[in-house]
Amino acid sequence: MLSPNRLFVSLILVVLSGCAATPQLSIRTLEREEKSFDRTFHANSTETRLLRKVQGRAAIEGSNLLEAALIASGVSDEDVLRRHMETLRRLEDQMRLEFKESGKSQRKVSKAILTWLHANVLQHYRARQSSLADTLETGDYNCVSATALFNGMLHRFGIQSRVVDSPTHVLSRAYVDGTWVEVETTNPRGFDPFRSEEEYRAFLRSRGLRSGYQKLDKSGELKAVFIPRKNQRLRLVDNRLLPGFIVWNDAIIAAEQGRRSRAWKLYEMAGRMLPGESGVRHNADVFLNNLAFQHIENQAYGKALRLLLFADHEGRGATIRANIRIMMAVSFERLATQAVERTDMEELEDILRFAHQKMGKHPVLDHNHALYIGKLAKNLAARGELKKGLKLMARHMKWDKDFLSSRYAYLVSKAAASLQSEGDKESARRLLEREISYLTGVRGDLNNLGVLEEMLGLHFFREDDLEKAARYFRLAMSHGNGSSARSNLGVCLFNMAVQAFNEGACDRAQHYAAQARDYYDSSTLDRIEQKCSR
Repeated sequence: MLSPNRLFVSLILVVLSGCAATPQLSIRTLEREEKSFDRTFHANSTETRLLRKVQGRAAIEGSNLLEAALIASGVSDEDVLRRHMETLRRLEDQMRLEFKESGKSQRKVSKAILTWLHANVLQHYRARQSSLADTLETGDYNCVSATALFNGMLHRFGIQSRVVDSPTHVLSRAYVDGTWVEVETTNPRGFDPFRSEEEYRAFLRSRGLRSGYQKLDKSGELKAVFIPRKNQRLRLVDNRLLPGFIVWNDAIIAAEQGRRSRAWKLYEMAGRMLPGESGVRHNADVFLNNLAFQHIENQAYGKALRLLLFADHEGRGATIRANIRIMMAVSFERLATQAVERTDMEELEDILRFAHQKMGKHPVLDHNHALYIGKLAKNLAARGELKKGLKLMARHMKWDKDFLSSRYAYLVSKAAASLQSEGDKESARRLLEREISYLTGVRGDLNNLGVLEEMLGLHFFREDDLEKAARYFRLAMSHGNGSSARSNLGVCLFNMAVQAFNEGACDRAQHYAAQARDYYDSSTLDRIEQKCSR
């Protein structure tokens, strides 16, 4: 029986939908799919019959067990199934001919069945060969397929059986002559106890197994022989679990071989056939985790997110929920980065909206939200779409007012400087006035607001509108743009004092000169005050 944890990150698999390589998946496509995921498990008629048998209350023994094992092995065609069942009946008839039950103990009959099966059917031990159908066709077998065949035949000869299960191995427990006996079905002489523990250990090693069962101890309990560690889980289960073990093992193999569709369906089947087996769900979760990780490594972030959204929608991944959330966050982050690189504003906004919807409060997503918006706005401005970039930042200002208002002011300052260098001073003035008014209401990073206010102050200074220039220089100073705004305000007030003096308005001249002294040192101011004081 396969170890239930053997899955590898090196899986090379396709996306959940089964599509080949596709163009970039839009987030809206993924969102629509997420709302309409098909929660129905699709089984063919034979698989449906198998599920009904396994999930029903009636015991699964004899022919029912053999048929269930064949269907679990992937035999879905009714004609093929019928041929295999006829083969099994012929094997039973041959056994009845070669040894007569009459006068023999149940132990001797059981031992004869095991010996005969190994001589005529079970030819080559293959640790990964759980399929009873393949066993009948090739002679390859492992503990699951051998136990299913042996237990099915036991019942045909009127002998009860159960299954001894461990994490890595199963064998039969037969009720013969009034007592339960453990039978190592992978060994032709497995009906008899091994002569020593070391001999049994050697046998288990030859099968690549870590644990097995030697015999009953004096209290009638199973005595386990473990390789290499002790205290493995040990339990007795009904034969109805054997078909589920076949499906489970084949799911693991299909996943390792990269047969994604087959693996996913087998895990679905195994989960329904073995509802009490936490290992089935764990393996399915590991499979999902590895597949999503492989997509991320291949930079197929849309494919990874599609798979993770399906898992989240179906309630999967309980045992690896932390990994699922990490990979979802990574996928959203990488998709956002790609949208920024393409300057795809609509897609970026969709990604961020959907990411917050699915992830809730997330420190990385919440922190990076503003960074992505700022970068994309800068890209838009660089290609002449400043207004579009500013509106984008305005829509997302709440995520980080300080950062986005700072980036907003920076882009406005660059655009205003560009307009001024092109001689379009009026457009620069209107831009600065409009955006200063907006940023004042935002109450974000004040220092960058001060930069814009100083730029507008300089515009009015050049236009000789000194009153307005002084007002904006003062605003710039109050918003942290200290040294240059202070110097400019001093020059502005000096000019206002000189202008008033030249106009003969001494009161105003003295007023401005007194204010200018706080920011600008000039002997001219002294002369203005002296002359106006006479």
